[in-house]
Amino acid sequence: MTHIAPAEFHRAIRSPFYIYAPDYIENSSGIRVLNYLCHILNLRGEEAYVCANKVNEALWIPQLNDEIMHRHYTAGRKPIVIYPEVVAGTPLGIGIKIRYLLNKAGFIAGHTQFDPDEIFIAYIEDFIGDTGARHLLTVPSSDLSKFNPEGADQSQRQGVFYYYNRLLSRGGKLHAVTDGAVEISPAKPRSLDELAGIFKRAELLYCYEQSAIALEARLCGCPVVYIPNETMLPEFPNDPFFFRDGVAWGTSPEEIARAKNTVEKVYPAYIKLCDGFNRQLDIFVSMTQEAARNASIESCFPAATIQRKGWQDSREKYSTWRTYRQLIAEDSALVECFIAPIANNSLGIHICVRLVSGSESLLADTIDSLFGQSFPNWHLDIISALPTPEGLLEIPCISWHTIPEGSQQKSTLDSLVEFRNAELCVELPPGARLDPLCLWRISHTFAEAPKIVGAFVDDDLVGTDNYHHTPRFKPGVNQTRLICSDLAGPIFLRREAWQECRGASDRSGSPWYPQLLRVTNKYGWQRIAHVPDVLISYLDRFPSDIESCLIGLVTDHHTKGVASEVVPVNPTSWNVRYPLKNQKQSITIAVVSNGNFDFLSRCVNSITANTAYPHFEILVVVPKSSQGGLMDIELQQWLEINRSRTDYLFQSILVEKSATAAECCNAAVAYSSNEMVLLIHEEAVILQENWLEELVRTLFSPDVAIASPCMAAPETSQIREVGRILGLKGNLASPYSNEAKLGESGYLDILRIARDVSVVSGGCLLVRKAAYQAVGGMDASCLGDHYAEADLCQKLKNEGWRLVFQPLSVIVYDGKSTISFEDDDEKTALGTLNESRARHVFIDRWLSRKNSDPYWNPNLSLAETIPSPETDYVQAWQHLPSNTPRILAHYVSNEQGAYRVTAPLAALRKAGLVSDCLWPQTSRMPNWADLCRVAPDTIVAQNYLSDSVLTALNEWQHQRSRPFIVYALDDLITEVPEFNSLRSKIPANVRTRLKYALSRCDRMVVSTEYLAEAYRHLISDIRLVPNRLEKDAWLPLVGKKNCGIKPRIGWAGGITHHGDLMLLREVIMQTTGEADWIFFGMCPHQLRPLLAEYHTRVPSSEYPAALAALNLDIAVAPLAQVPFNRAKSNLRLLEYGILGIPVVCTDIDPYRDSPACRVSNSVDAWVKAIRDRIHDRSAREAEGLAMHHWVRDHYILENHMDEWLQAHLPD
Repeated sequence: MTHIAPAEFHRAIRSPFYIYAPDYIENSSGIRVLNYLCHILNLRGEEAYVCANKVNEALWIPQLNDEIMHRHYTAGRKPIVIYPEVVAGTPLGIGIKIRYLLNKAGFIAGHTQFDPDEIFIAYIEDFIGDTGARHLLTVPSSDLSKFNPEGADQSQRQGVFYYYNRLLSRGGKLHAVTDGAVEISPAKPRSLDELAGIFKRAELLYCYEQSAIALEARLCGCPVVYIPNETMLPEFPNDPFFFRDGVAWGTSPEEIARAKNTVEKVYPAYIKLCDGFNRQLDIFVSMTQEAARNASIESCFPAATIQRKGWQDSREKYSTWRTYRQLIAEDSALVECFIAPIANNSLGIHICVRLVSGSESLLADTIDSLFGQSFPNWHLDIISALPTPEGLLEIPCISWHTIPEGSQQKSTLDSLVEFRNAELCVELPPGARLDPLCLWRISHTFAEAPKIVGAFVDDDLVGTDNYHHTPRFKPGVNQTRLICSDLAGPIFLRREAWQECRGASDRSGSPWYPQLLRVTNKYGWQRIAHVPDVLISYLDRFPSDIESCLIGLVTDHHTKGVASEVVPVNPTSWNVRYPLKNQKQSITIAVVSNGNFDFLSRCVNSITANTAYPHFEILVVVPKSSQGGLMDIELQQWLEINRSRTDYLFQSILVEKSATAAECCNAAVAYSSNEMVLLIHEEAVILQENWLEELVRTLFSPDVAIASPCMAAPETSQIREVGRILGLKGNLASPYSNEAKLGESGYLDILRIARDVSVVSGGCLLVRKAAYQAVGGMDASCLGDHYAEADLCQKLKNEGWRLVFQPLSVIVYDGKSTISFEDDDEKTALGTLNESRARHVFIDRWLSRKNSDPYWNPNLSLAETIPSPETDYVQAWQHLPSNTPRILAHYVSNEQGAYRVTAPLAALRKAGLVSDCLWPQTSRMPNWADLCRVAPDTIVAQNYLSDSVLTALNEWQHQRSRPFIVYALDDLITEVPEFNSLRSKIPANVRTRLKYALSRCDRMVVSTEYLAEAYRHLISDIRLVPNRLEKDAWLPLVGKKNCGIKPRIGWAGGITHHGDLMLLREVIMQTTGEADWIFFGMCPHQLRPLLAEYHTRVPSSEYPAALAALNLDIAVAPLAQVPFNRAKSNLRLLEYGILGIPVVCTDIDPYRDSPACRVSNSVDAWVKAIRDRIHDRSAREAEGLAMHHWVRDHYILENHMDEWLQAHLPD
């Protein structure tokens, strides 16, 4: 086991190395150096990657991708990025920038401009130039297993060879001395093995330029003759390692003789050089890691780069998401309330771990997390070749089995599964940290869905500092996607499924992947569930064994007799290319045209020129003119010419001028005689030869009805369509549309891996004719030009068909042309109206019936096309599912929102009576797609008056299956007095707006009878729910009494009470010598000189304690006698009263029926009432006690929760 120095015990994880390299070419020594450097760094325990499309697959060289970089960014790990001198600029735009001079700057690529903050290192001193490089890193570029003198006989050497690379391309000429020699050049490349064979028998190698090939020849004992030339070799190359050993400068016999006599010194010198390299590498790693430690996160991840990559808020958003989730998960009363029924009636969960040497500390993390589970019925079996640790046998729920590694471990696992007889089983990797709710969520999922046989969860990574990052919010039970990488992770299975599907996997690496394939082969994917919550965490890396996965996939396809091909995407993901079922399957390519000759001809010409799949016919659908023929003479001639072609069948059909896209597609499918029809709009362009073949292969599976390609914009290569998400951007949208380019991977490789989708773009899709017609095709009557393809997709999915996005097929498509050169304004307006109507029809048909897109994780925001955690709202039932009522509260973020909405909901949630979703109005406005996903029973719409909320309310009201909508109001907003600061925020047409809102709601809930009577004419169902105080926030508080020389009289409140407080000016002036006046929250400037103390506002969570800390002996509550104040609640009296403070207040509606002293708003009445209490301590204390009992007996929230709940649920 590797020895770890004590200084490393608590050091944070080191910075990764990114090596930016050209694609791997065996004959390029510079590229070999970059690949070897990555390999060597990984061998010594660093984390290194190469950024290239092709690497040396024989070495330990992981390929860098966006997901890896994003993972390092979210974890705060600053990368060290190495660029060779041939690379212009710093393309990745992140990290510590290292410029590796593998040749003289500008010698190969021509550019010599570098960033001022780059750190230079050189391969040899001769390459330093004026860069100021202070470090050398001479990576051994020659493979000594090939290039060595073994087997070479110096006496038997014969044959002369010559080498050049750039000589001729740069205007140089060959020397006559090499006329009879054998050429080695880019025009006649050799493999490394071939070169080694040549050099072990050759007499001489002439070289026109400096190259690693000269060293490799000498390592094999072949002398090298450098031919001086002005183009590539004007002077002898400085070689500090081998000097002139084995090299002749020029063709003189003396030089050649010396080279032959000294060539044997080169191989031993190279061995010594390799030893020196280890010292160089130590210095390089130490220097670069130190530079990374000293650099700031901001300098390593510039804001512009982060924004371009769409990472800008990912770390912060996931931290926020976890904070919200933890508040729910740590609500112990709620957790116990929901968990008890499941825990008491479950047969338990059996957990298995295969432990290899070196993973003991990881196992400890797993065991610790198991003992933190809310769900108690579990047993852990550990299978390992290691002996049982001391003390473990004393733990009844953990068993250790010492079994040699190999097949015996699988049989032991299967025997234990049978022996334990638990209902559910799972094999976890050592180090899996289970969230406290994990096992309960799994048990609950299986209990709620008896037909499912397996389930998997979301997961993330955790650092040594316990910082969670890189969440994998998985795309549901996405069959195609889950086959293409080890994304699902550990699979929880029913015991019967485990046993019926050959039990545990043979290999210990990623055993869940082949197990998932076996289970779904037997039971189908529809019996697998996805629990969309981050319930497992792993230290630093996800535990994937890609080799095991690929072996499992190949075995699975071999068993099925499927001759598929695995196409790598990156080191962790792949696509599966299925065989063509029918090599001569003919496809109808139906081009849907608007009659635009330029677009149509370009599209068809690109199809015929760039389609490798041979068996297709073209069908063009074009509109008639108003006279019944073609509108465009040029178009008509072009069609006639194409109909006469003999290389493929070309046909056209005419549709009415007014025909919609849906009618055109329906006509094309009906006309076609083939089993498969490709519908494509005329704006599309084909550039990729295998585009059609890849789509045809995708329909290999008999349950796939549609295959859709990746669609990119012309010139920019920006992503336009990669399969659409129901509800994204409030409607339908493609992830990363206009946010990424071809070649980028996206979140969880969403852009480069085939996957099931809910909706495809109508721009291009390959569909089975039988499936298309069986569901009635596209809806031309209600949808026409808008949403028809989305509607078709939903009809197909309803019948059990699958739709697949295929990134191996790429077309150029920028959307349908939005300009018609013949349309008038009236037709344009009609088109806009039709689109709006079609949208409502589509939403009513499909979004009213579905909670959300099954392939877009419910923890991802629907507001952004770049996947990011949803942080605008907190949805309790997402993490703690229950059968209690679901209430979505769209509340105002102030004290009114707290008292009227969030505090009652918190109390109800803690009591296990409700599940809530808190959505502050400071966040974005929820749209109908959000509501379909959240699926609440009730929406609480508080104080809805603005344009945006009224628009949303109107949209909700018109949908079927909508939630119950409650309008919450606590003020007489139609009668706000002029002196109230709230007046400026109230629209002038507030009555009209309120009437509009209430007509679209089911009920109104108010805090006073006065409010109810004021608005009863606007809505028939009004409920009265008084304001109340939270027990835990108020009852423990006790303020001190009589702690000042004079009695302390105070007021507390918000900024809307300016006019009310001015009533007290004369009262304060007359009593200021007898008492100290204290204001809290706000104070008119005219009153400030009269006060003994003024305390500014505090956050609402701190308000109760701050009010108690004022230590008031008397409190006042003045209100002007206006309708707005008559409609107010008694909340101010409740706050004073619970603290036992006697109150003098205005004799007004909200304060009646209380023990407070009520007076008219005259100075004399106020002064008398206050002086009576200033000078009678016992009387005021008795009044304070009466106030306390009054509030405690009648106005504690937790004693009246049913009242609030019933008012917010339908009868």
